[in-house]
This record gives sequence, structure tokens and C-alpha cells, in this order.
Amino acid sequence: MVGNVQEELPDIDMSVGGEEVVDVGVENLGVHLKHRFEQLVSDRQLQENEWLKDLRQFKGIHESDTKTDADPEGSEAFYRLTRTKVVSTNARVVDLLFPGGGDKNWKADPTNNPKLPDPVVRALELDIASMKYQELVASLQEITETDIQIMQQEGRLPDLKAMGQQLSQGIAPPELKAGREELLKAVKGEAVSRSKLMAEVMDDQLTEGKYRKVIKRVVHSGHLFGTGWLKGPLVHSVPFTAWGMDEETGEWIAEQKTIPMPFFEYVPVWDVYPDSMDVDNIEQCEGIYQRYVMTKQEVRALTKRESFKNNVIKEYLKNHPQGDTIGYRTHESELRALTEADQGTLTQSRSRRFEVIEYTGWADGELLNEVGMEIAEDELDNEFKVNVWIIGNIVIKAEFHPYDASEIDTYHQYVFEHSDTSIFGVSIPSIMRDAQKMLNAGLQALTDNMGDAAEAILEVNVDLLDPSEIADVDAIADKKIILRTGKGLEAQYAAVRKIQGESRITEFLAYIELARDLADESTALPRYAGGDSKVGGAGETARGLSMLMQQANVVLKDPIANFDEGITKPFLRALYHWNMQFSKRDEIKGDYTIVPTGSTSLMAKEIHSEQLESFAQGTNNPVDGPWIKRGELNRERARVKDLDPAQYVYTDEEYMENMRQINANAPVEDEAKAA
Repeated sequence: MVGNVQEELPDIDMSVGGEEVVDVGVENLGVHLKHRFEQLVSDRQLQENEWLKDLRQFKGIHESDTKTDADPEGSEAFYRLTRTKVVSTNARVVDLLFPGGGDKNWKADPTNNPKLPDPVVRALELDIASMKYQELVASLQEITETDIQIMQQEGRLPDLKAMGQQLSQGIAPPELKAGREELLKAVKGEAVSRSKLMAEVMDDQLTEGKYRKVIKRVVHSGHLFGTGWLKGPLVHSVPFTAWGMDEETGEWIAEQKTIPMPFFEYVPVWDVYPDSMDVDNIEQCEGIYQRYVMTKQEVRALTKRESFKNNVIKEYLKNHPQGDTIGYRTHESELRALTEADQGTLTQSRSRRFEVIEYTGWADGELLNEVGMEIAEDELDNEFKVNVWIIGNIVIKAEFHPYDASEIDTYHQYVFEHSDTSIFGVSIPSIMRDAQKMLNAGLQALTDNMGDAAEAILEVNVDLLDPSEIADVDAIADKKIILRTGKGLEAQYAAVRKIQGESRITEFLAYIELARDLADESTALPRYAGGDSKVGGAGETARGLSMLMQQANVVLKDPIANFDEGITKPFLRALYHWNMQFSKRDEIKGDYTIVPTGSTSLMAKEIHSEQLESFAQGTNNPVDGPWIKRGELNRERARVKDLDPAQYVYTDEEYMENMRQINANAPVEDEAKAA
């Protein structure tokens, strides 16, 4: 279920306990976590059955309970409408989450009352004082010498020399100190500048981590299974080569260094086990378990990481040379069956595989103290947010949660539609399950009926056949044959008669169309949103189709809002905290709020687009036309559709040149017509 663990599980160096700490507490905490994990495995099986149904429906594989032996030669056609719905919705949602033109579906804004470090505030005060000093010097240069003498006699002439000395020493003179409102405005301006820098840094980190590629997998899982998981950001130590000059030789030398970088990844639904599955919010969970199946080499690679207990891992590998996962979990067996349906028979061997469990959540201080984590005696009854790894029943890592802020989560969830009874969401396949079954039934009946109508049935009267022909009656024709008997009046009919099957193609096509309509209605995902050009009614015109597409986008407002609340807001808030805690760039740090703009910008853009089209149409007449800046209106119409105005709309100068050429050619054309 996991690929290269060395890539997916980056080195995280936040150790608080030595690797030599091994006592009975290790086993106590490990037994506790493993026991709870096995309970969750059992609790999740009903949900896994639903996921397997979703996957079969997406792949076009019939459920075993829908098959029948009544007609073994009947059609088993499976039209994968579910796949069309899922894939088209993936594309629409990703396009809305990552709009063109460089826009983002989030922004980092300062809080209403931003706070900056005291040194930064003092620097702002000094900047304001310096600015006032420059203005004061400039104002004195504009007045006459007589006025200066009068001010000096009256004691109103400022001591510029003393002020300049104070400023050079980094002290704001009392006469030039900023007022409360003045300083607050400067603080807000500095906070805005810093927040823009923070947003740029975060955007670069998302780009470097291939955020869009990761999110596409999260979105696909959310639509196919109802739930998509994003993990991170974690601390990833990235090696790089730095060049410096040797002080003695003056030569440039290369040094290998590491820098902390944020790391995030998509996690399949099969590997995630929330501690509570009957809640409807991830924040109500005490913790989350993640399951890995590793090779022996992958487990051994964990010993190279300082945060893991090397001696415990080596001892476990020594005692389990052939691994500890001999069989397969229930869902793994079903997934293998689906894989075999695609690729053929797979080997049943699973030697040298290990099941490793990662737990991220809250744990009792007493249990943590037993595994070597330093817990104060007066806090043993408290709970702490931790990250614990176990293999078998043995703890191989126990660390405090990496973030200083305990409310920051590591796992983030996207659901297509919220369920009222489970933490897992409702999937597109489950919503349209009945419609897909209806479609399959209609398609199978249509296929069978077409075969019956095309292949005639022969009725043979054996009493009218020569005895030598009766034995070879099946050789008369390679068709279905019905034997009959009869002489006398029956002899007036041909010995062999053709019975043509009745065609019901029109009725079955209507039934299939009904099933497709029901799929559209049940999912609220119309087929034209996926590129189906066969749209009647309003969709027959470009204007009508544009309106329908806008309505389809509005339907996706709820999934986009779910993504904003489940992924964008918590994950980017965690990334912001990551930079506040681990980044070395002090100029980006400040008091910010992460604001998702996905659903908001979607609605605003659709409303704005509709208003522009209505305004353009309403003013396209001889009376209003001369008053309208048509070029700017057309450029805005292009921008709201994520198109480059410079590529599709002439500039004012280009338009005027075109009009001059048209007017210059008009008389020539008139003369040619007259001739």
C-alpha cells in the first residue's frame, strides 16, 4: 500500500528521548496502541465494503450479488457512467481550486490587530521619526533667515543637531515620536508587507512540493470514496551544497548542509484509521492511526533516522527474519481480487513484510513517561499530543507533536458530501448507485434484445422431416431451434418456419436515458459539465450553454467549501505555523490569518461574469453604445473567464487603426459596386 518509504517518510529530527530507553513501558504503550488499532480495523470493515463497491462501480466490475445463472449467455455489459461522473468532477473541482492567471484559492491576511516583535515596532517608530526629521529639515530650508532668528529668540527653533545624533544612535527623539494612530497605521502596513512575503514563501513551498499533483489525488479519492486525506506539513531535512571561501587558502570549497523544508503527501483511505469513526468531524477524534506495509529494507532504513530507536528495530528484525505480516487484511484481499481481474493471477506470497503503525494524537503522560519521554511528575495525569510508531507491539519512536501549537493537525480531510453518521464522507458512486444499476440493466436488456431480434428462431416440425434428417436437425442452421410435431392440418405449414424476435430498442433506449437523467439529478452533476455536447433546450445556444455551465459551477460550491474547510484552511494554517516555527527568515513572520477563497471567489466570479454578460447585452444598442467603453468591457469579460485579454482583445490603439483602415477602404468598395 506504500511505495518507497524512504521518500514518503522523510527524516524528522525532533527527538526528546534517547534510543537506549527500552523498558517494560515500551511494550505497555505498544500493546495499548496495537489493541486500539485492531479494534478500529474491525470497526472500519463496513465502511471498507462500501469503498470496495465504489471501486468496482468505478472500474466497471459487477457486484457478485447482481450476477445470476438464469441466463448464462446474457449480456454482462457495464457502462461506466460512474467513471465519467468522477473524472469530470475531478477536472471541474481542480480547475476551480487552481484558477488560471496566477490566482490562488487562499490568501494570508494580517489580523485586525496585528502584533509584531518589539524590535520591529521600535524600528517602525525610528522610521517615522526619521521621516519627520527630514520633513522638518526641508521645512526650515524654505523659510527666511529672519524667521529662523525669530524662532530662535522665541525658543521655537528645534535642535536639529541633537535630533540627528539621537537618530544616528537608534533613538527616536521625543519631539518626533509617532502618535498612537500613526504607529498603528505603520504596524498594519508592515504586517501587510510581511504577509505578502509569507504568502510568496508558502506558494513557493507548495510549488516545490508539487501541491497541485498531490491535491489531484486527494480530490479523486474524495470523489471516488467520499474521503480524501492530506498529511503534513512535516519537517523534511533537505541536503544541499553550499560554497564558501577558505580563509587560509582563499579557495572556494563545497560544504554539504541540510535545511528544514515542509513535506506533505496524499494518503490512501485504506491506510488511515481515525480513532473515532462515528463522529462527523475530524476535530472530535482523539488521534489518527496510519498503517504501513514495509519491506525488510524499508524497516531497516528507519534505523538511520535519529528519532527512531535503532536497537529496538534491529532486535525486532532479528527475531522476525521472515516478517510479521503473513496474511492479508480483508480489504487487501478484495483489492488483490480486483487487481487480478485486471492483470491476471498474482502470487500469494507475502514474506519479509512488516506492518508498522503510526499514531498521531493524544496520549496519557504516564504511558509516555514509561517510554522515556520527559514528563514532569505533576503532569503525569495530563495528556500530550504525540507521534508514536510501533512495530508488532513494540514502540520504535515516541515524540512530542512537532508544532508548538497543539491545535495544529497533521492529517487533513476532504469529503465530497458530509455524512451525518460517520467521519467518512459520501462518495459520488454511492449517490448514483441505483442509477448505475438501472443503466446497466437497461443496457444489458437492450443488448440481449438486439441479439434476439437479429437472430431468428427456427421452428421445425419433425413429423414432416425425413427420418434421416431428424438426427441432424441441429445442422439445419446455426440458430435457436424449436421442435414441434403435427400432421394433417399442420402439414399445410412449412416444415421449417422462421420466428423473428420482437425489437424493443426504442423502449430500452428511453429507459437508459431515464437512468442517465436520474444519475444527473441524484448527483447534481449534469452531463454537459463533463463535456457532453448533446444538450437540448437552453444548451443548444452558446449563451444558454454558458448559463448552464455557470449553474453547474454553483452546484460545486458545497464540495469546494468542504475542501476549503477541510484542506485549505487547516493545512495552510499548519504550513504558516511551520514557517513561523522553523523558517530562518524573520522578515516573513507576523500575526496572520489564512483565508480560503475557493467557494467565495467561485461565487463572486460567476455572479460577476453573469453581470458583465447582461450589461454587455443590454447596452448593445445605438443609444447606449456610444457611452460604453467597449474595449475595457471586453477585456474584463476575458479576465473573468481566466483568459488573457491581450491575446483576445485589441488595445484601443489597435482598434482605432482597424477602424481607420475600414473607413479608408469603404469608398473604394462603394465605387467598385457602382461600377
